[in-house]
Amino acid sequence: MLLVVVGQERSAVAANAPTAEAIGSAFRRARLAGNEAARGNWIGPAPRVTRTAQIGERFGTTAIWIYAWPTDAPPGGWHLQPPPRAVGQEIVNAVQRELEAISSGWQVVVATEYQPAVNGDLSWWAAGEASVTRTRDEFPTGAARVDAADNPRGPTTAATHPSTPGQALGALGGVAESAVWGVVVLGGVYLLTRD
Repeated sequence: MLLVVVGQERSAVAANAPTAEAIGSAFRRARLAGNEAARGNWIGPAPRVTRTAQIGERFGTTAIWIYAWPTDAPPGGWHLQPPPRAVGQEIVNAVQRELEAISSGWQVVVATEYQPAVNGDLSWWAAGEASVTRTRDEFPTGAARVDAADNPRGPTTAATHPSTPGQALGALGGVAESAVWGVVVLGGVYLLTRD
């Protein structure tokens, strides 16, 4: 079975936010009890860590990772139905405890059902590609603070983040440029057809 575990942290000062390495270590320590074959494990080498630094808000860190059990995928792969409530709560409690040990700014850890369309393909997580984000190790600064954010829950695409002010202005600039060229062409045609 598969479970998407999400932790969010807010720090008043960027330097107080936990590092991606500390977050990854906390997640790795949080596993189900039992023998190695049955207790499950995280998919891939590290969680997906994204950070935001919106003006007027605290520095935000989101960490997400997919937990799978049993440890090795059974024939036919892991089941995509929701896991038993007690099992899901056990892993959530373990992650909450480990994250709070590295920083006091963590909100309540939550778990959701894995959805490939939202969270990305399991092979993307297993290969470690999910853990590669622009903001994994540092908060956006300067003009990057108004840039479109990485999608914390899955792959970042044009459909998974809003347009930035720069993108909106660029789109308007493209429309304006097309309009100017249209006027130039029409003006040229007019001059050529005039007596």
